[in-house]
Amino acid sequence: REYGLARPLVLWRTPTRPTRTMPLTCAPIAQPGASAIALGAALAAATFLVPLPQGWKVWRTRSSRGVSLLTLHLTVLFGASSIATMIGFKQPALAACAHGPGCLASLLDALQQLAAAASWTGVLAVTLRTPESRSASSLLAAGLTLCAVAAAVG
Repeated sequence: REYGLARPLVLWRTPTRPTRTMPLTCAPIAQPGASAIALGAALAAATFLVPLPQGWKVWRTRSSRGVSLLTLHLTVLFGASSIATMIGFKQPALAACAHGPGCLASLLDALQQLAAAASWTGVLAVTLRTPESRSASSLLAAGLTLCAVAAAVG
C-alpha cells in the first residue's frame, strides 16, 4: 500500500489486446462552399492591406522614426518561411492547380501567406529608403533578409 491506496496509482496502461489502427493517409477534405471561398478571398486581401498604413506613413513622412527594423526583418523572414513550408506541404495541390483553377479554393491560405509576405516586404523596402535606415548594417541586414527569402521561396 502506497500513499494509503489499495493499489498503486497507474497513470498509463498499455492495452493488452490489439487496438484498431487509424490509416496513415488523410481523408479528402470536402471542397469549401462559395461563402467560404468569398470569406477566404476577403481575408487574403485584408492580410495584404494590414501593413499598408505603416508603409504609407513612412513613405509620406520620409521618416522611419519609431519603426523597428528588426521587427520588419523578422516579419519578412517569417513570411518567407511560411511560404517555404506551404510549398513543401501543398505540392499535390500546387501540381493539380497547374492543370486548371479548380483547386484554387484549397490554396487560399497560401495566397494569404503570399499577400502578407509581399506587403511586409514592400514596407521593409519603403523603410530602407529613409535616412534613418540607410546605415551599412541596415542595408546588410536587408540584403541578408532578401537572400534568405529568395532561398526559402526558390
